[in-house]
Amino acid sequence: MDLISFLTPIRMSSGDTVDNASVKANHGAAGLDSMLDVLFSTSAYMEALDDRYKFSVILKIDECDQEAIDWLSTPNYEKYSSYVKYVISPREHIDAGGEVHNAPRMHYTHIHHWLHECYQIAPKSKYYMLWNHFGHMLTQGWDKILHDYSGPVDKVISPHHPSRPGGALAPIVHHSLVQANIDKGIKTPIAGGSPFDTWWEKAAGWVRFNEISIGVTEGCELGK
Repeated sequence: MDLISFLTPIRMSSGDTVDNASVKANHGAAGLDSMLDVLFSTSAYMEALDDRYKFSVILKIDECDQEAIDWLSTPNYEKYSSYVKYVISPREHIDAGGEVHNAPRMHYTHIHHWLHECYQIAPKSKYYMLWNHFGHMLTQGWDKILHDYSGPVDKVISPHHPSRPGGALAPIVHHSLVQANIDKGIKTPIAGGSPFDTWWEKAAGWVRFNEISIGVTEGCELGK
């Protein structure tokens, strides 16, 4: 079992059903490159190759997002390809009644479906972090720190973030919580609704974990 999988829906290209201001603010390929560079450079695993700290990044790419698809041929993807998996699928979500949803803000209102697509192809992991391609890991050796964590896992673990003193921003979800959702028949067990952070706050509660700090790419939405 891996230590953690980072479940990461992304969007780079603009489009009629995309919040184009959000795409621009989140820095596209440069933001994704920066997220990966920082994540891997701060990990204990990449220094020691100790399988106790093994992790993966799982990307959900829209099939209409040509810029993101093209990124899969870049040197930075090749650099991390052993640790990065991806699924390319339609942007649209069809609900139980057959209605198609692809509103401009769908990346917030239906992101739990995209996270579920990531979860379905992720390696079996002790933890799953609901991540974003403009996120930055700020703590050196974060994976060893998470491995040594001995706090409660019946709530989601919320890393420290300077702009979010409370709540479960980018929650770290223990696999037992996901299994509990499966047992309850929740169709998207990695998060039963959107926004996924507030869904988890209500469903399980959260505990702050200040030993790991996260930030965001300067100028992105969460940095405003």
